[in-house]
Amino acid sequence: QLLEKALPMGSRTIIYDCYGAGAYRDRSQSRHRPFEAFVQLSNELARATNSPLFFPYNSSIDMAAAFRTKLSLAAEIFSIDNPDALLVLLVDAADNAVHAAESFTPVEKCFVHELATFQDLPGNVRIVISSRSGRVKKLGLPEGTPQVRCPPFSLDETTEFLSLINKTGSSSQVQDFHELSTHNPRVQSNALSRSNSLNEAIDFLEPNGQTLPDLFD
Repeated sequence: QLLEKALPMGSRTIIYDCYGAGAYRDRSQSRHRPFEAFVQLSNELARATNSPLFFPYNSSIDMAAAFRTKLSLAAEIFSIDNPDALLVLLVDAADNAVHAAESFTPVEKCFVHELATFQDLPGNVRIVISSRSGRVKKLGLPEGTPQVRCPPFSLDETTEFLSLINKTGSSSQVQDFHELSTHNPRVQSNALSRSNSLNEAIDFLEPNGQTLPDLFD
């Protein structure tokens, strides 16, 4: 959502959340499989561009190839009314999808590896994949893929973040929240999403604070 606000006017982001509030561990959902992932991405793409791009529900077809074709068509249609805008596919917590695929015996295919092979994308399309730094190599990204690291927040950045979402507090509260969240933006966002105030977010993180792995393990 914040990313879309920073893009050219009229741009659209299509988000696929691999974590799914922990659903990536649920074998009955299988969010890592190409069929489930590309069907959802295709449907979201259709909604974002007002295009008739819904997939036929046929798991025997090459889902990556079918989605690549639909992506090109959607980009062309979208550019007619939005010539300067971008279509951004955001795959969040992609390392969880890869981890889920590897947990099966034998190892199952993961849509992330197929999506990462897409080349010669339409000029108005971007693919953004997020992952924990220690698992980036498992994503199978092409050599030379630009990587943007998200370092921990400084105290000033934590303060600004709280101000942006109207959950401010005293300087001591902000300091406590900053330390208990281990300065991590995602830990902070998770705690705040579960709280109605900064004080409640601090209570949620106490007594020992949280780190990023705590959100996934």
